[in-house]
Amino acid sequence: MNRKEKSFNSTENNIHNKLTFLVLLLGLTCTAATSYWIESKDKAYALLKFIDQCQTIEQKITTRLRTQEQYLLSSAAMFEASNGVTRQEFQIYANRLLHNQHFNGIQALGFSQWIKPEQLKSHEENIHETGFSDYHIKPEGKRDAYTSIVYIEPFAERNVRAFGYDMYSEPIRRAAMARARDENEIILSGKVTLIQETGADIQPGTLMFASVYEKNKPLDTTEQRANAIFGWVYSPFRMTDLLHNIIGNSALYLHVYDGDNMQLENLLYQNTDNSLASTFSEERKIVFNGTIWTLYFEQFTPWDTSKAWIVATTGTVISLLLFLFLRSHFMTIARKEDLIIQHAEKKKLAVQQALTDQELFFQKRANKELLFQNAEKEKRAVELVASHNENKILSLQVNHMQKIESIGRLTAGIAHDFNNILACILGYNEMNQDVSSDMTNELLKSELESNTKQIYLAGKRATVLIEKMLTYCRQETSSRKIDIKPTQEVIKEVLEMLRPALTSRIKIEFESPCHINNSDCNTCGNRNACDANIQIDAIDLHQILTNLALNARDAMKERGGIITISLKIVTNLTAHCVACAERLENDFIELSVADNGTGVEPGVISRMFDPFFTTKEQGEGTGLGLSTVSGMVHSSGGHILVDSKQNEPNQGTMFRLLFPMSTDAATLI
Repeated sequence: MNRKEKSFNSTENNIHNKLTFLVLLLGLTCTAATSYWIESKDKAYALLKFIDQCQTIEQKITTRLRTQEQYLLSSAAMFEASNGVTRQEFQIYANRLLHNQHFNGIQALGFSQWIKPEQLKSHEENIHETGFSDYHIKPEGKRDAYTSIVYIEPFAERNVRAFGYDMYSEPIRRAAMARARDENEIILSGKVTLIQETGADIQPGTLMFASVYEKNKPLDTTEQRANAIFGWVYSPFRMTDLLHNIIGNSALYLHVYDGDNMQLENLLYQNTDNSLASTFSEERKIVFNGTIWTLYFEQFTPWDTSKAWIVATTGTVISLLLFLFLRSHFMTIARKEDLIIQHAEKKKLAVQQALTDQELFFQKRANKELLFQNAEKEKRAVELVASHNENKILSLQVNHMQKIESIGRLTAGIAHDFNNILACILGYNEMNQDVSSDMTNELLKSELESNTKQIYLAGKRATVLIEKMLTYCRQETSSRKIDIKPTQEVIKEVLEMLRPALTSRIKIEFESPCHINNSDCNTCGNRNACDANIQIDAIDLHQILTNLALNARDAMKERGGIITISLKIVTNLTAHCVACAERLENDFIELSVADNGTGVEPGVISRMFDPFFTTKEQGEGTGLGLSTVSGMVHSSGGHILVDSKQNEPNQGTMFRLLFPMSTDAATLI
């Protein structure tokens, strides 16, 4: 072997050594990068799961507060609808209400009466005459005004301590009662210690107040409401009972604070005092009719890092094995090359140096390049297979998340509509309880029969709604039954259902085609409008009108007004649908819902039918009402127009629902 060949072999060995160490370095680098990526991905997934759990708990708390709000509104309506609620009537009503499975966390249901100083003596004498000879207002002392808890149920055990207590004498309760009176809203008090709390196990609590006003008195201004106040229906809550089963089995730690400041003196509830550093934390706000609760979530369980460690260990082992394999392989090649060179030296003497050293060098170099190219091709093939498998896994994950999101939206929409039906059932059920005490009066009998009918119809609508949900989940769209009723009959059912849910300052009325034309059916030239029926399922039409009417009520919450529902036929209409932008040129049956509220900004109209879009405060709307209305109208071949005015004397909003003319209606034109 000459000096040139020895120098080449040394250089080649150096290249082989550098290549093996480079492979080892690349393997360890790729392993570390992959482990870090997997750990980051697992941490991001754990964070998303934590945020989703926080949002779910926030929604549960808001829903529970809104449920209690509906019950308290019903209790206040009982006082305003009656000429005088007796202690026995209140006891029957409260016991029925307190045994409702949805009434979680409440300690009692009570009524606190407003008493002027000159009425104090006569008030106490009246209570003494009912059998409570030891009754007196506490705490004692002269004040500008008094209140007294005259009714509280259950009237036993710790609740007896609250009988006769003047809540208006305590600053926190007084502030909440004044707000409920002046704003005519359901108001939560700040952090208080309930009168019922005794012993060592004293826990923070809160109270929910609803104002009761004297009949036939104006309530338009704050001063008028202050002069008309009769008392407050209220419910006391222990926070641990109110939030019972809210968190469930999730590994979250929750702190609830009264107001914006997370100070110890404002702490309403906590389910842990863990001093460890939290893995994740989240702060959220709940705004309930002007009262703010701050929710602070923590999670102390770290995310799963086992996958990252497995990848790191496996990658390190593979890199070392590949390093040892390449080193052994190159050493074997080097030994073989030495033998080949020695054999070639002997052979060169036999064939008289047929090949020069330069030709041998280029030939070996070409062979090595071919081997290297083949190795690169195999490596790329393995990488392509791994990338394809990873893309399949990511695709499955995305499909799974989309299914979960669809199910969540479906559930939220059904719950939104089902809640309206339940509110109707409960409202009429409470009216039945008021009139059930005296069944000899024919008017009361008639009212009871009417209310019972409404409860039955609402229950049937709830049953059909559940059947729709099950049909949708099973994808059995062909088996759905459509129940078409006369349109005016459905409108009248909606009016009867909604009137009890409206305040005294908001009215709802139906303008039939005869009212619009100022004529009767014998002389009306638009008789076909009375006979025309919209070809839509009665339950869907009921839900559409309920959603639009409740939105109109919310738009007039501050000022009051009139909600008007009208039905007519329009001819030669030319317009564009607000929801789908389709051009409309035809004759339609028009069903409209109008209010004289605050109106809608022009920029909002184009987005108001998008799912989850809402202009209401957080916790006051899901953003699914108008989206549901749009879906039902378009599934029946209809379209929507919206007319809204702001900053004008006759401001307000009108939703015009345009449905195709049925065969019967078309023949009458």
